Amino acid sequence: KEKRMGIRINFKAKILGFCLPITIIMVIILIAIAYTMSRKNIIQSSEDLLNTSAKDQAHQIESWLNQKLREAFTVKFDIEHSDAFFDNEKLDSDFISGFYLSDVDGTIIKATEYTEAVVSPKDQVWFIEGLTRINPAFTGAYENSTGNQVISVCSMLNDREHIRVLSADLTLDTVNMI
Repeated sequence: KEKRMGIRINFKAKILGFCLPITIIMVIILIAIAYTMSRKNIIQSSEDLLNTSAKDQAHQIESWLNQKLREAFTVKFDIEHSDAFFDNEKLDSDFISGFYLSDVDGTIIKATEYTEAVVSPKDQVWFIEGLTRINPAFTGAYENSTGNQVISVCSMLNDREHIRVLSADLTLDTVNMI
């Protein structure tokens, strides 16, 4: 009887010794498969969310910039049709510092809130690009005289006496906040 029990223990140990590693290997394989599938799903969901967020943000920025362009059209129209080229209050707006305009002689008229000094406007990006436009449009990004990265909305004004450019700045920090 003792010998039989020893064989049974040995037999049980052999079965356990054979089944346990197979079970552990199967569990590890199942975990690896579940991890791989979950990882792919998480990565795909993250990419989809990022793409959706980027598209939404792009639409918001585009909408905001279009609103600023419409505002520039309105200010340009008001100035041209009221001959208020020297009225600082007409240049006030929701733009960071308001609008400003300059003629080819270098004369600058600024909104009441505009505090930045403009040195030699004929050499500025907004003036050069503004001379090429009848309708307001945005410049590329550039560094203004205070060292800030800005884009400007600018265009020529319909003034029979002088060549003038209307402009307003938007800092890239403002655009990034959207």
